[in-house]
Amino acid sequence: MGNSYCGSTYFGLLSLLAHSSPSALANERIGLFSYGSGLAATLFSLRATEAPAAALFNTGDVLARLEQRTESTPEEFTAALERRKAAHGRASYAPTLDHEVFPGTYVLRNIDEHYRRTYERV
Repeated sequence: MGNSYCGSTYFGLLSLLAHSSPSALANERIGLFSYGSGLAATLFSLRATEAPAAALFNTGDVLARLEQRTESTPEEFTAALERRKAAHGRASYAPTLDHEVFPGTYVLRNIDEHYRRTYERV
């Protein structure tokens, strides 16, 4: 998932939903905890009835999508980070997409001279 920081809290919730059933989680308390920056942390809990829990299970077939990921070596990942670093703060820039993305994903198409971004759904 890359550097997701706080997003990892919600990836954990998504994992729980993907590996459970609505009836198994109905009326159960789910705790979510985030360390924050190290200065402060947050703990909150959720409790769902069976009907809303069933609606949460429409996770976009997350397990199948995870199986479609492309494995990268540490060197490939480092190279991708270097490309990102080189593009940071640039204007009048149009990145090239050097990897496949899921259909329906929004990707950056360009950044104009005023740093306005244009995205396109692929």
